[in-house]
Amino acid sequence: MFIEEKKQIGTFCADLVKDGDVVFLDSGTTTLQIAKALKGRPITVLTNDLNIASELLDCHSITMFIVGGELNRENNNLLGSKAIGFFDDIRGGDILFLAVEGVDENAGFTVPDLDEVPIKRRMMGGAWKRSMLYQITANLVATAWGGSSHRLTV
Repeated sequence: MFIEEKKQIGTFCADLVKDGDVVFLDSGTTTLQIAKALKGRPITVLTNDLNIASELLDCHSITMFIVGGELNRENNNLLGSKAIGFFDDIRGGDILFLAVEGVDENAGFTVPDLDEVPIKRRMMGGAWKRSMLYQITANLVATAWGGSSHRLTV
């Protein structure tokens, strides 16, 4: 759903990444498009998403780390204490692309699966710059912040 818009966001977000960066890619269909747009770049990727890992498997310019953990077959990602522990030990990521389902004035960023919350929090703690990817009604929005602020609405 919204595949062309997600491809645009993937390209936009990939342009925020510099060669040599350590990139955290959360699980999701939009972050998969970011991974596709990052192919061929000399970077390091850390992810809990098996679709992203599979997509980047043959990209020898990318150093990739895949977390351990319990397989969530619904989203094809890895969760649980092993995945959380992996990100507890990682600091100094240059940029994180985090998938959330919405933004609420009171609750902040929201996700429907509570099992994903701890790993998302740990990922946020390990990266210097964070980009949230979320959907508002029929529009996909990518918002990045850190040293500078960028926003793309498609």
